[in-house]
Amino acid sequence: MSRDGEPVYSCFFQQSSFASFAVAPAKDVVKIRRDAPIEMLGPLGCGLQTGAGAVLNVMQPAAGQSIAVYGVGGVDLGGGTDFALETSAVPAVFRLAVDGLRGLGTCVLVGSARAGTEVSFEMPWLQGGRTVRGVIQGDSRPRDFIPRLVDLFMAGKMPLDRLITRYDFADINRAAADATSGAAIKPVLLMPK
Repeated sequence: MSRDGEPVYSCFFQQSSFASFAVAPAKDVVKIRRDAPIEMLGPLGCGLQTGAGAVLNVMQPAAGQSIAVYGVGGVDLGGGTDFALETSAVPAVFRLAVDGLRGLGTCVLVGSARAGTEVSFEMPWLQGGRTVRGVIQGDSRPRDFIPRLVDLFMAGKMPLDRLITRYDFADINRAAADATSGAAIKPVLLMPK
């Protein structure tokens, strides 16, 4: 797509727009139950689907197994974890996530790193049966997985309301600043009616 010969694109992973209507291929459209609060569901299309999918679809932890999430705050569990979810794509944090695994543990990288970003691991550490893998969009089929997440939210089992901060559209700059500073986890802009 272009305008006046210049490419038009989004800086938010193409997960949002300011349009009232959108044209999308049928395969990319997800039907959502009518009783769900639509203003809460926007973040399910990217980050939340990716993180939830990494846990529910890829890791599939059993009761009693441990998970550490890196890139959203300090973690100190001692003894190693069965699973690590690395969200920052910062090499030093990624290395910590892998180093924090116990034998046969799995580290899943969901953060988006720029081309040329490298990380190194000690080979004997990986030979202990540890797995490191990348995951995109939570290894999910959005048509099936997003309605599942909505059902979990509606049943009180996924606290979207604690992850989302709503902003009036006029406060768009504050929303962007809060996202950058970490004051807001998932800012949602409310369009004027």
